[in-house]
Amino acid sequence: MAFITWAYASGWSQTQSDPGLFFWHQLVSVTGVLGLLVAAPQVAFQALVMLLVFSTDGFLAPRRTSFWMTWSCTLIAIALAVYWVGPQMRMTTDTLIGQFLTVGVMLGAVVRCSVLVTYFRGMQYRLSASNEKLAIALKQIENLVRNDDLTGLENRRGVMDRLQQCIHAAQRRDAPFCIAMLDIDFFKQVNDRYGHEGGDQVLRAFGQLLSSQIRAADCAGRYGGEEFLLVLCDTQLAQAGVLLERIRESTEALPWTQLVHKDLRVTCTLGATQYRQGETAEALISRADAAMYRGKAAGRNRVVLA
Repeated sequence: MAFITWAYASGWSQTQSDPGLFFWHQLVSVTGVLGLLVAAPQVAFQALVMLLVFSTDGFLAPRRTSFWMTWSCTLIAIALAVYWVGPQMRMTTDTLIGQFLTVGVMLGAVVRCSVLVTYFRGMQYRLSASNEKLAIALKQIENLVRNDDLTGLENRRGVMDRLQQCIHAAQRRDAPFCIAMLDIDFFKQVNDRYGHEGGDQVLRAFGQLLSSQIRAADCAGRYGGEEFLLVLCDTQLAQAGVLLERIRESTEALPWTQLVHKDLRVTCTLGATQYRQGETAEALISRADAAMYRGKAAGRNRVVLA
């Protein structure tokens, strides 16, 4: 126990491949007990009980194989020791003092095992609770990294990750999918006239509209400023056109006068294209972006399919 305490307290255990020191636990304790068994066979009972006690350190084993190999070798060593000094072994229960000693040793063994198990179970529970808190924190960090706080949609990184996933799926099983670039018309004028708070309200409402219109398998993300990117999985271009026209009409029909200001009217321009085999994400976005700008040049508030 002194050696193990020193190993942990000094930090030496952290320099080992197994910081739990299962091997050292067993080597020091089992060797000491077997030495006692051979040197003083008259107290063999206590020695064998201590071996039972030290077996409770098995939870420190890095692998089950380590545990079973260690105790297989220990049992073989016990058998050899018993064969060697067996005739000299004496049980200590033939006197009253011996009986008290036997009970004391058994009680000590049970108490030690109970304390060890309770202590390390408590550590496991605390570690489990810490892991749960860590998982929640990591989830929150992931949401911050991938989500746009203002609109509730994916941010540029999140929607680009989804786009790459769709490209890989399309390359594996030739599944069609489309993307669309969306831009809120004259958004700068909204900011100039109603302030950034009014602009934020427009972005927030537009993000909620997109979320309500797409399927669970699709992805909508804020690409930058007032531009949004839709990734529509397993979708042909004609199907995408129907969805985008519905989004355009819904945007125009939103009660902007109640949401932001009585004089406000908001429309959007949308450009969409279908993935071509071998195409990069950048080339695909460029084609959708060009379609959207053709829509702007043609008067805005329209859907253009490339």
